[in-house]
Amino acid sequence: YARELIVDYGVKKLIRVGTAGSLNENVHVRELVLAQAAATNSNIIRNDWPQYDFPQIASFNLLDKAYHIAKNFGMTTHVGNVLSSDVFYSNYFEKNIELGKWGVKAVEMEAAALYYLAAQHQVDALAIMTISDSLVNPDEDTTAEERQNTFTDMMKVGLETLIAD
Repeated sequence: YARELIVDYGVKKLIRVGTAGSLNENVHVRELVLAQAAATNSNIIRNDWPQYDFPQIASFNLLDKAYHIAKNFGMTTHVGNVLSSDVFYSNYFEKNIELGKWGVKAVEMEAAALYYLAAQHQVDALAIMTISDSLVNPDEDTTAEERQNTFTDMMKVGLETLIAD
């Protein structure tokens, strides 16, 4: 859908808000993650660039604004790499946990593709996520109702970031 927003509607700034699972013991449920970059185990980039490891990075302008807005709101916010995976709970669970020890903040499913499309079409993109589950702290969890009714901080940050220009 991001491609259609860019190509058919001329959108120049895309902010994805959604949930993610923590891979890092210092990142807890209900906290925000701003994806500075997204590693991926998907072939979406390899289909176009088989000979390169093309880095998927956020727009610095959006990232910087979102970070300062979140901090001004007093929200616990982490900035760093995320893993965009084709599957949330993969057969490579232990490898994913190892990534958390290397500083990867969370696992999700969209940021790498979003950043790739943004680079391809020369538009700005940022992924803002609320941690809904922890793969490293299993005692931390959120209910479906909590996810539905309380994960609004990421939306506030996203909207404020877009109107900050």
